[in-house]
Amino acid sequence: MRRKLGVDTMNLSISGAEFNEMLTVLNYTLSRNPQVKTVFWGLLPRHVFASEHHAELPDTFPAFLYNDSDLDDLKAYFSKRFLLTPQTKDENDIWSWYSYYKSNGFFSRKCYFDSACLLMDEKIPPVDYTVDNIPKLEEVLTAHPDRTFYVFTPPRSGLFLNRHADEYHRALLALSTLLAYPNLRLFDFTQMRSVTMDISRYKDVGHYDAAANSAMVTAFAENRYRIVPENIDDALAQVLTYQRTTLADLGITDQDIAIFCAASAQAENKGHSKQSKQ
Repeated sequence: MRRKLGVDTMNLSISGAEFNEMLTVLNYTLSRNPQVKTVFWGLLPRHVFASEHHAELPDTFPAFLYNDSDLDDLKAYFSKRFLLTPQTKDENDIWSWYSYYKSNGFFSRKCYFDSACLLMDEKIPPVDYTVDNIPKLEEVLTAHPDRTFYVFTPPRSGLFLNRHADEYHRALLALSTLLAYPNLRLFDFTQMRSVTMDISRYKDVGHYDAAANSAMVTAFAENRYRIVPENIDDALAQVLTYQRTTLADLGITDQDIAIFCAASAQAENKGHSKQSKQ
């Protein structure tokens, strides 16, 4: 990002973060760091649409690290996670899955199909689209008019988007209501089909390789895949085209299904059997 955008960056991402966790960390950071002028914020549909099950911060989130008191920060050093987890590993090994998967050759068809096979048979529960987090995003944009927010939808794999195209369509439609804010830059990377339609770029149906991150930074610099009022209708239509994506379009063969999905089903059955005995 320094080379392509000319900026120094801090990585504030949290593994599997919920929207309110992101919001807490972001508000804390912006309130204490006036030098931060730009925010890059990836949002999934589950972040855009509010959920009554995730209305509050979970008990596992260290909210005490993000208040105005320094005294209670000591609790971080007396938690089970800190006391029971070895602290000698290199920080990058702890927080980055990519180097581990790449160095151990895990970017393979088998690795991808570990989640793809389950996704194919998944019964997708209905999503409540009547309540969203757009008002909270508006509060952030209004509170920081001198900061620029690059909000983007990440490039999940074509198979995932095939099953969840409607959710992404509705999320992008909701996010497009923020285009009136001059400090917002909205990008939709589901359009980056050189990544989404190539399953060799994924360790599972959602997590892409480091080269995709680099391509997104290039897109930010070149304003590619950016959503503006003039192209929002076309962008929304393109998201829905994933509903017509076939397994053949993704290079998934009948042989893949027979080999990998059969193996996944056997492993899952063994897991259920073991749990039943216990």
